[in-house]
Amino acid sequence: MVAVAARALAALDRPRRLCNEAQSESRADERADSPSERVPRPHRRALLLFVVPLSFIGPWDGGDERWVPWAVVAIGIISLAYLARIRRRSLPTTSPEALARHYRALFFIGLSAGADAALLGFIGVFLGGSLWIYLVGLAFGLVGLWMIAPTRSDIERRQREITAAGPPLSLLDALISVPWP
Repeated sequence: MVAVAARALAALDRPRRLCNEAQSESRADERADSPSERVPRPHRRALLLFVVPLSFIGPWDGGDERWVPWAVVAIGIISLAYLARIRRRSLPTTSPEALARHYRALFFIGLSAGADAALLGFIGVFLGGSLWIYLVGLAFGLVGLWMIAPTRSDIERRQREITAAGPPLSLLDALISVPWP
């Protein structure tokens, strides 16, 4: 009886949910530059969900971590510096294909560089024996993913750079029209 009532309430709620989803999609452009939306949700969830199995493997403070936390911090700083360098790199303006291909390549290189510290933090849990080492790497990883996320403001900033360089190319049009390899 309870299951039937729950299904009936869900069926009544469906049109409202569809309306809310349509409204939230129309507001997606407005939220695209908020800090919570800069890091894609699947990446945030994946990085945060690693804490659950790690909490069963290692204690929060396992004792003698030695050099492992310092290595995580060093790799985190190096990866953030590398991400800043990637963001400053100029894009080729020879053709729309080269522009889109280069922008996509820089994004995926930055995505891997942004996750380096979180990966080393994950390994650091096993090397150092403490769960908090992953949280240090996680912080650097989330900041790195936040830096490299292709938001509207990032594309507009890149477009201003392209316009200042001279050729009348549109980065957004190139990303939309040029197919993936």
